[in-house]
Amino acid sequence: MTEGWLARLRQHFDQPDVGAVGPLSDYVVGLQKLELHLPMGTSGQHSYDSVAAHIARANARHAIESRILIGFCMMLRRPVLQALEWLDEELFLGMDDLDLSWRLRNAGFRLLVATDVFVHHEGQVSFKSEPSEKVRALTQRSVDALARKLVRHYGPGGVPTPFELWGIDWFSPSFDAWSEEGARNALRAA
Repeated sequence: MTEGWLARLRQHFDQPDVGAVGPLSDYVVGLQKLELHLPMGTSGQHSYDSVAAHIARANARHAIESRILIGFCMMLRRPVLQALEWLDEELFLGMDDLDLSWRLRNAGFRLLVATDVFVHHEGQVSFKSEPSEKVRALTQRSVDALARKLVRHYGPGGVPTPFELWGIDWFSPSFDAWSEEGARNALRAA
């Protein structure tokens, strides 16, 4: 962690409708990608501390709204998390990030990316010791669980696309969550 990161994240909670704030990073998707927010002319190798200091100055007190925040580092108010009934323990390996982002937005909260905060993320370290086949199977199980949750919420045939929900194209259930027939079959099989 770099100097001042926590205080800078916290400062973005100045509006009551902000549900969560996440930093920029080097192992994330979407609007949290560091390279999207580096000032023009920034190139070459830099230490994490120098990158953090640079964006803290260049992007001071700036945040942008997003449809998804990656959970490796996310600040939330406790009452907000309690109102959402915490995390869904059936979801993991990234699907918990999608679910929490979706539930926060459905509850009327905004998600902000603090473009003045950088936190390094060494992705997937928790699962590096597991065989890749096992990780793929666990990930697919989690994807399918979230897809069924979406079908229960929106109804068969009514689930928005992953791009509409989160601005992503990599959410791939093992069943067709977007067709009425595929969704009904998946709910029956669960």
